[in-house]
Parts: sequence; structure tokens; C-alpha cells
Amino acid sequence: MPNLSPLLQRIFRQSSEIRTVVSLLGITYLQYVVQQKGPIGYAPLDKYLADPTDMGLSAKAANPNAGKIFMEYLCSPEGQKRVAETGEFVLSPGIYPALKDAEKVASNMVFMDNPTVEQLQKLQAEFRQLFFGP
Repeated sequence: MPNLSPLLQRIFRQSSEIRTVVSLLGITYLQYVVQQKGPIGYAPLDKYLADPTDMGLSAKAANPNAGKIFMEYLCSPEGQKRVAETGEFVLSPGIYPALKDAEKVASNMVFMDNPTVEQLQKLQAEFRQLFFGP
């Protein structure tokens, strides 16, 4: 397999061996345990990485007052409950998604830091090397 990194070569070699196997394990966001139908669960961990979602309003919004009202609603206890119903974890204490042991998950969340420009460039170079080779 020319021009492929060693990692991709291993993946392609193994894929021919597992084509007929049904995947029973995957890595995803916890919200999908709530959002997807069917037998899906998650493995309890000591720590969970979390990345908060931002909210903003354009300076050129057609209806800025409506946008502000909607943002205020999303930050209210009622709005936070509605967001949690979608499987998302929210920052309001005591409001959790319908997920088994959600309060334990929330208490073990670690918020990820955003990398600096230099750190991001270094990470991109490392991942490029890993996935695409020299």
C-alpha cells in the first residue's frame, strides 16, 4: 500500500478481516445515548472530557431583540431543562439529561482548554504525520 502512513496501512489491512463483523463498541458523545433509539449505553469512567457550547448574537442580526430573548430563555432554568431533554449536559446545577447516573457524569467532567495558536499548529503537524506519514 504505497503512500499510506503505517497507521492507515494497518487499518486497511484489518478492515478486510472485519468487514462482516457488527460493531458493538464506538466512541461518541454521551448525548447520543439519549438521542438514539435502540440498545445503546455508555461505559462509566473516572473523568469525562467536556467542551462547553458557546452562544452568540450577530451584530447584524435581523431581529436582535428576539435573539436576546431566545438567549435569555436558553439560560433560564426552563430553557436549561429543555436543552437537557435533548441529551446535552447543561451548567445549571441539578439539571441533567435523561441518562443513567447523569449526576455522577456531571460531577466528573473536566472542561477542555482551547489550544493557543502555537499549540494548535504543533498538534496539526503531529496528527498530519500520524495519519498521512512523512
